[in-house]
Amino acid sequence: MYASGNKTYWEIATWLNQSVHETRSRRLSADQRRYLWTRYSVSGILTDPFYLVQVRYKGQPLSGNRPPLVSQELFDVVQEVRKEHRTTPATFARRWTYLLKGLVRCVSCGGKVRSEQVKG
Repeated sequence: MYASGNKTYWEIATWLNQSVHETRSRRLSADQRRYLWTRYSVSGILTDPFYLVQVRYKGQPLSGNRPPLVSQELFDVVQEVRKEHRTTPATFARRWTYLLKGLVRCVSCGGKVRSEQVKG
């Protein structure tokens, strides 16, 4: 579903909540009757190498002795789709350079003096 590239974590969580798939998370529904899937629980599942039967023990990756739940190819496709969906945080472009930034301190308290641009 996610590997197709046209579904988000939120859409998958909504689908899981509408179906009969139960979760072990601790976020209750509005009526407090059942636990809900969240985009974070879906994200955790899609990034967990446990489904490839890979675990970490004392920081070292180990392979299990049972067949994997998903193929390595499908896991790799999902990781590539995740990279494509990932957005970078917005960058803040500074329009002004303050020459005394970090150099000027308040005489009475010793705190740093801040400068800011104000319209008006």
